[in-house]
Amino acid sequence: MKPTGKFHFKIYMLCCAITNLTLGFCIHAKDGPDDLTNIDAEEIKRTDKLTMTMCLQLYNSGTIVNMDIYYMSTVCAAHLQSKKVYCKGTIRSSCKLVPKSSLFTPSEARSLPRGTTRIAVNKQHNRVAVGWLDNKAINFIFISDTMAIKSVQRCVGCEKQQVPAPEIVCNYNK
Repeated sequence: MKPTGKFHFKIYMLCCAITNLTLGFCIHAKDGPDDLTNIDAEEIKRTDKLTMTMCLQLYNSGTIVNMDIYYMSTVCAAHLQSKKVYCKGTIRSSCKLVPKSSLFTPSEARSLPRGTTRIAVNKQHNRVAVGWLDNKAINFIFISDTMAIKSVQRCVGCEKQQVPAPEIVCNYNK
């Protein structure tokens, strides 16, 4: 039940994960002008343009940007990587250019044990895609982490159990 009335605003913020300081923000009104003109390509989606515009001040800094499933895409990751901004985040399985070898089918997600991991590496573009089974299949794409396997604590019923997970899961949640 998001507000859709006459005075609907969206506020986008770029924040530091360590200091919690706001590095930049963008206010978008429902019927406001399109202020995302810094990125010229027409084939890039609006959310990708928003992400790239918000990261303009980070270009050539080697900074790592964490994004959730709404803002992360392979097109955005490639553009930011070309500008020396590295990213990691969850990604939709239906997103363009996500390697199918790292994805789980619904029947596999039900039958395989929790903590199962699939990894696909694209050496040409220095990107890694990871599929991981927690309660459901979760897909990550990253440029900035290693592929090491660690363990995370999950509650199963009333008990806490250690579940194997890629290092990206630990770093992303942190």
